[in-house]
Amino acid sequence: MWLIVLGVLLAILAPLGGFLGGTMVGSSGVDSEMDPLLLWLIGGLGVGGIGVLIACVGGLRWHRANRHGQVI
Repeated sequence: MWLIVLGVLLAILAPLGGFLGGTMVGSSGVDSEMDPLLLWLIGGLGVGGIGVLIACVGGLRWHRANRHGQVI
């Protein structure tokens, strides 16, 4: 159950943290470089994707642990 909670929190908060980090860093002002806001947001989305995977693994483990007690 803890993997589900941890994964969901990470999936929700990581993109917000990436956006916040990018706005704190600011813009470089050079057109040929990538904007730090974009880099931080892409990093936050990547970490959020890892959070989704953690939540899915936790959900599968929870389902496998609880399906043996059910009669269909």
